[in-house]
Amino acid sequence: MADAARLEAAAIPQSAASMDGVETVSAKRMRYTWAQLPAHTPRPSPRCSHSATAVPGGLLIYGGGVATPGGKFTHCGDAWLLDEETARWRELEMDDSCARRGHTSVYDARREQLVVFGGVASYDATAGGDGDDVFVADASKLRIYDVGPTSLSLDATPASGEAPGPRRAHVAYAVDDAMVIYGGYTWRVGGADGVSPDDVCAVILEQSTPHVLDLATRTWSRLASGAPDASRGVRGLASTPGALGDMQWRAFRGVALAACAAARGAAFVVGGVSAA
Repeated sequence: MADAARLEAAAIPQSAASMDGVETVSAKRMRYTWAQLPAHTPRPSPRCSHSATAVPGGLLIYGGGVATPGGKFTHCGDAWLLDEETARWRELEMDDSCARRGHTSVYDARREQLVVFGGVASYDATAGGDGDDVFVADASKLRIYDVGPTSLSLDATPASGEAPGPRRAHVAYAVDDAMVIYGGYTWRVGGADGVSPDDVCAVILEQSTPHVLDLATRTWSRLASGAPDASRGVRGLASTPGALGDMQWRAFRGVALAACAAARGAAFVVGGVSAA
């Protein structure tokens, strides 16, 4: 690891004795030291609302937007890898790109792929395009790329099932063979291109309902009310009709601009703005 970023870990020993059939394990305290990276070139242009995903060998950023003086955005369709050994950026070659911001990306370690979902783009949906924001079209909403050391190659295998609606500022996480999508902003209320007030409840329901993409079969499932089969993990939830209790998700009403992480098969959603 370069001097630009250091990580120190100190083990805290704990008893290894078994208590009532449960073994204790040693814990680790992680201590991070932050430092500004040297201004090497080439490097990605300044941007916001991009995705940053840990992949083998470094950190991969994809897409994003740059605000213009008129209050609109120029959208980026490029991808860059920050090498963890040299702390230098390199742009990845792409055989297909959909410029966007407000999307999510997760890394599928089993297939060594980057899974990109959602976001907004300009009308022409091309790199550098400038126009009023529209949600990324259904044909481009889900993009899956094979991750190589110098390139991202599109895997055009289509997905099936009940996919989430268009959105931005949602959260996504991957665990086992599944990616879960939750929350986000959808269409505006009112106006010629917005949602009618009568449809607001349907929008809230869409935002409040998690969707699961089975990464092995490329099949979407919508999680509804009911009792989950916890022993089968996230993939079990995806294949079990009525996977989450009604009351568990009713209180959330969808969130946008939240943080999300997965640990030991559970999702943690922190903060954000109520999408209701």
